Parts: sequence; structure tokens; C-alpha cells
Amino acid sequence: MSPIPVTLLPDGRAVHGEHEAKGRTPILALARVLVAAGFDPGRPVEVSGADGRPGLRGRLGAMARLTVTEGDREGPRFALWQPMPADRLAELREIGRPAATAAAH
Repeated sequence: MSPIPVTLLPDGRAVHGEHEAKGRTPILALARVLVAAGFDPGRPVEVSGADGRPGLRGRLGAMARLTVTEGDREGPRFALWQPMPADRLAELREIGRPAATAAAH
């Protein structure tokens, strides 16, 4: 099974074809977008920078289930992703926060 090529651009967007995501964890957000678009969660993903050099590799489904958290007493770490509650998402949309559209994925 050939890997899904993902490019991390200098502006912080992660892209694959017509699909893209941005935010604090754009690669993981893009994985959720791709799964929602019907890509096989078992497919490998290969992320490269805009310069084409390969970097992160993983399985699409595993990447889609993760986010990164950081507490006051610990550095960044992977955690299970959970969608934003609908009432909070509606509140962000109401005030025009652009992150509200990406959070729906």
C-alpha cells in the first residue's frame, strides 16, 4: 500500500491534494480530514516539508486519533483527540472564530 504524501508548508498548513488543515497540530488535523473524506485509516502517511525532505511517518487512523497537549508541569505529549463539544463550536462560529471550521473535522 503506497503512502499518502502530505506536505507541511512554511505557513503551517498540512496539505494532500485538495485537502488541507491548519492549526496547532495541522498534520493530525489533516489526518482527521482525510479519514472523514473516506481515505483508508490503515494507509501509511509520509509527511515532508516544503523542501521535499521526508519527516514524520505513521498510519492515517492512528494519526487521526491523536492531538498534542501541554500542561503547566509537563512538556508536549500526545493524547487522544476528542471533537469540540457542539455548544462550544456553535459559540465560536457565532463570534466568527476561524478555528471553529477546522475543529469540526
